[in-house]
This record gives sequence, structure tokens and C-alpha cells, in this order.
Amino acid sequence: MSLPDRALNNQKLREVVPKAQKLKTRLLKQYTCHYKHCEEQQKLKEMRELEQEKEDKRKHKKFKITPPMSSPEEKRKTMPGTSFVVMPPVTTDNVRNLDVLEPEKSSYIPKPDCI
Repeated sequence: MSLPDRALNNQKLREVVPKAQKLKTRLLKQYTCHYKHCEEQQKLKEMRELEQEKEDKRKHKKFKITPPMSSPEEKRKTMPGTSFVVMPPVTTDNVRNLDVLEPEKSSYIPKPDCI
């Protein structure tokens, strides 16, 4: 490389390097602020999820609903398409005959075909 080329390169470097350093510091500040903002949003999201879980637990205790299954192993333990809900006990004070729960007998008697 010739001497004038080196001098031109050094001159350009003296112009460009300070601009690059300023850009680097600006970007670092910008990325740092963005990172802090994302961290805060993540913490808020986690707090909201915890509050939602607490609310769901309160509802489940109140109505005695079994929690939904989340892991695939738990889903395999039951038949697909079924869900379990525990209902509160029902009083039987107004029910008269609990023994009369048999279906009515049919009065239809089929006739034999070969008479």
C-alpha cells in the first residue's frame, strides 16, 4: 500500500470511528432500555398469571371442580372427550319413593309368527 493511500485511510478512520462509537453507545442505551421494559412486562405477566391461578383455585374450591389436565401423561389416563365435575350433594327431603326407580314394564307382548 502506498503512503498516500495509508494517509487517506487513517483520515477516514479518524472520521468514522468516533461516529461509530457514538452510535454504539446510543444503541447500547436503547437496547438496555428495551431489555428493562421487556423484563418488567414479563414480571407483570407472571404476576397476572399467578393472580389468575389463585382466582381459579378459589373458584375450584368453591364449586369443587377438578382442575383441567395439563400434561399429556395426565390426559392419557382418562378417555378422550371426557371431563369430570364433582357436583355438590343434593338433598332428598322432597323425594317420596327412592325405591321406585325401575323403568315401567312394557304392556306390549309380541305375537308369534307361526300361528
